[in-house]
Amino acid sequence: MAPLEIRTFPGADGGMDLVSPIHMLADSKARWIIDGLVDRAGLVRQRGKLKAGSQKDTKSPYGFMASYSPDMVLRLGAFVSDDATSNTIQFFDQDNTALGSYNVGGNFSLFGEAPTFWYTKPILNKAGQVVSFALDPYTWNLNRGLGFWRGGTKANYSTGTITSTQGSATVTGSGTTWSTNVTPGMFLMRDLGGGQYRFLGVVSVIGSNTTLTLEEKCLFTEGPAANYVLTSVRGLNPRIGVGRITCATSSSTVNGTGTKFQNLAGGNTWALFKQRDMSFIGYINTINSDTQVVLSANASVACDNDKYVGIQVSHDYTFLTNTWRHGTIPAVFWGRQFYANGTFNTVANATDNAMLSRLWFSDIDDPEVFDLTNDGWNIDIPSTNSTPTPILALHALEDQLLIFKETEVWTLKGSPDDTTTWTVTRLCANGILGPNAVQGYKNGVIWPSEEGIFMFDGTELKNLTADSLGDFWIKSSSLLSPRSSRMWAMTERDHYFLHIQGWSMQYGYFKGSTEIKPTALCFCINLESGAVTLLNNIGIRGEIQLSAAGSQEATTRYLVKKGTDGSTYIATAKTLFFDEGTGAIAGGVDDFTCAGGHNLGPDFYLESARYDMDDPQIRKLWKQVQIWYNSDTLPLHLDVVMNFDTNGVTTSSALAASAAWINKRLKFLKRGQLLGFRLYSRAVGNFTPSGIVEIGPWAIGFKRQRAGRV
Repeated sequence: MAPLEIRTFPGADGGMDLVSPIHMLADSKARWIIDGLVDRAGLVRQRGKLKAGSQKDTKSPYGFMASYSPDMVLRLGAFVSDDATSNTIQFFDQDNTALGSYNVGGNFSLFGEAPTFWYTKPILNKAGQVVSFALDPYTWNLNRGLGFWRGGTKANYSTGTITSTQGSATVTGSGTTWSTNVTPGMFLMRDLGGGQYRFLGVVSVIGSNTTLTLEEKCLFTEGPAANYVLTSVRGLNPRIGVGRITCATSSSTVNGTGTKFQNLAGGNTWALFKQRDMSFIGYINTINSDTQVVLSANASVACDNDKYVGIQVSHDYTFLTNTWRHGTIPAVFWGRQFYANGTFNTVANATDNAMLSRLWFSDIDDPEVFDLTNDGWNIDIPSTNSTPTPILALHALEDQLLIFKETEVWTLKGSPDDTTTWTVTRLCANGILGPNAVQGYKNGVIWPSEEGIFMFDGTELKNLTADSLGDFWIKSSSLLSPRSSRMWAMTERDHYFLHIQGWSMQYGYFKGSTEIKPTALCFCINLESGAVTLLNNIGIRGEIQLSAAGSQEATTRYLVKKGTDGSTYIATAKTLFFDEGTGAIAGGVDDFTCAGGHNLGPDFYLESARYDMDDPQIRKLWKQVQIWYNSDTLPLHLDVVMNFDTNGVTTSSALAASAAWINKRLKFLKRGQLLGFRLYSRAVGNFTPSGIVEIGPWAIGFKRQRAGRV
């Protein structure tokens, strides 16, 4: 009989590999790793607990955002929906305490869900977010939303009346109770009746029940006793600012250079301001030509070829509409606010597909100043297909703007101040599967595509999963679509997490002879090593990254949806790495099963390669597996898998629970050319909480059979 041979393998800190033949995996890789992290050299450890805290809303979450208010207090906002008629933004402080809500309204249930995506990006030159959503980004005339949020946290408030003076930041109220109903960051609007409003400014300080101080001087004089509304979210109102103007305080005539006054919306009164300090110039009375208007009185301040801003004195400032011509997908780049995927509205000779593929940009320093004429400040983004395809996401890098479509990604480059130098080139033919899964990382960006998960660092494009998921990803993702599929992403401690809802796995993993196919999975990629694992029951529904957070540790937070009732919770990503059942943070089983989750986790699982010991034809007598491990609450079950079979045979004994690192072996007798094994902490049907599980190197003992004995 041949002597006993021992081969030692270093563990699986290279992650999982579903691409290579199962008998040719690298020594540092495994076939499957479920609920495992490979963030420490030489070992695979169980992920930490999903610790979601208390319920934040009874509706389902779809997005997350954060902003500092004008008084520099951090506020959070979660988008929630009942998938039918109730859609709101719930506001929280830095310790996740509920503060108030904003009612979005609308019935968006096209696919039995909330809008296809919720989307936020920073506001140009201000602390705040441009808030966006679309019922269906492939259809121009369906409901969508676009607005600004500056950190306000209360519902609309309009009790009493106001008095304001143009040029003064102080606003006085009568019959108002502002101390308990208003927060910094809310927008003050004059209520003109009939659904029309006049924007006055952003609240900075609540001095008393009857005194407010605005962030900047009030734009208009109102009152005494004018009706008003204070709101946490307001819609965008396109302003004018094309060209430059000259005027004198002794005349009502304003002359322009490069202006387009005749394109001002008919039936609206416009007020002109000097852009430099927003000092009031006057109201437009008559439009003589593209380059000349007459004010209703002599100009209040003189201009000498100055930049200006024109603001409608009456506008609906709606957040929910189907006529956002300039698009509802925002980004800040080169000191301008960019918007994409709009409606054709009143643009002459435009088609719906063309407008969905058009990129608009604002003036420098003002996110609402546009040239919305057909030959104005816009760029048509090409499509490889003969029909223009919609823009689905934007992401700004230091020197280029990435423009994502379903089947391709384009980049905008050039000189920031000279639009004539701007060029659009195609980066790759690997578009995006889900707009909410575009995630910035360091100086680059990561996104899921039909061919895998890609990362672009500004220079080099890399498929992060080509060598680990390969055809498994391609076939399993073939049924996903940005139009109806849902996915969200986050980064934490140099790991990219991608949660996909409604995932249809090509094939599953086994415990004994039972195949398991979760319908919602979270892919976890170590961005330094490239190692990939799968996490069960980490149902990300939006994320924010905080630099400071009160009594909460500064880290990434993410939304999750509870499976039993669809309600909203906020989780902290640090528990995934540190919640191991020891120290100040209690470990153990997840707080609950997320929507679409397979079962409560963590449920550590690892499947090795099929080892042939350098000779796949000679039969071996496999005798033992020896493993460095610790598993403090549950024993580790071991399945022996012979040759290329998928079913495993569970050994009669398990690796006993141990709260300290230990090196143990399990003996068995199996004959065959190849051997693999599976380790898992919970048997099928067992939902007992699991504590720490860590796996280090392992060794396999075997004896060779006679040559030719196959």
